[in-house]
Amino acid sequence: MSFRTLVLSTTLVLGLAGPVHAEAPALPTLAQLEQAARARVTSTPRVSLGAPVTRPDDAALRLFGPDVPNVVKAMGVVPEGVTPMAEMLRAVLLEGSVATTTRAAMGLRVAQMVGSPYIAAHMVRLLGASPDSATWRAYFEGGKAERLTPRQREAIAYAETLTRDVNGVADQE
Repeated sequence: MSFRTLVLSTTLVLGLAGPVHAEAPALPTLAQLEQAARARVTSTPRVSLGAPVTRPDDAALRLFGPDVPNVVKAMGVVPEGVTPMAEMLRAVLLEGSVATTTRAAMGLRVAQMVGSPYIAAHMVRLLGASPDSATWRAYFEGGKAERLTPRQREAIAYAETLTRDVNGVADQE
């Protein structure tokens, strides 16, 4: 058997066997994401975040925090985009049939999966202000899912599935 035939046959066999699934890497902890977020506090923004138009007075548009998220501040370079961006964030996080804390937890899981300390910091802030913050903290810090409702566990699983493969979620999921 020639070397070329050996390589082709090996490739064919491995191709038919399907992909080898490696174990998913460990997710960063909340402490690791917080440390990464703090390290970025002194970084230089790519756009000006100081335009006064970027500070909506409505508490809901600030997501009930002391200030609006930087993504809203960055829209100051396009002043007509500030309010729509703030309204979009408010709608995504605070409106709808899924509880705000569940959506924030979904966002935190996605932030862990993609390694985004910025999003994690905002989701931790939202979860920390919720009445069930201890339940979520126990879940994210210790993996204790038994205190979560079935709907909350399904929401986290859905966020994980969508994050891994946006095309891989079937209707029944």
